[in-house]
Amino acid sequence: MGLGLSAGLVGGMGFSFRCLPESGMGIQATTIGWRAGGDSYFNFALEPLYVLRNSGNTAFYVAVGGSMTSTESSSNVAVGAGFGFGWHPIENTWTSFDLLITGYKGDILPWPQCAVHYMLW
Repeated sequence: MGLGLSAGLVGGMGFSFRCLPESGMGIQATTIGWRAGGDSYFNFALEPLYVLRNSGNTAFYVAVGGSMTSTESSSNVAVGAGFGFGWHPIENTWTSFDLLITGYKGDILPWPQCAVHYMLW
């Protein structure tokens, strides 16, 4: 389990919690929000992960999920599914890259996302 930062439409943008087990189901949850002057922004994402292979240094997984983004003027939802790859180049730090087929604002596109997590245990 780890804490970090995530950037992507489906995986969300902001502070992130990730549990990536040796095999089976994992999860990533991401959120951020702020209010400054007359502007506000809120993002929440939930992304279940199914680990296909985790060798300890690298991991391959299937990711599905969705996010909701809300501002003063609009709200948007993104959903997607695809594959991800993670590796840890520095001890206790996992970096991941996902490529998801994403539905957003009526379009369906391949959309990348990335995250960096410091693994607590």
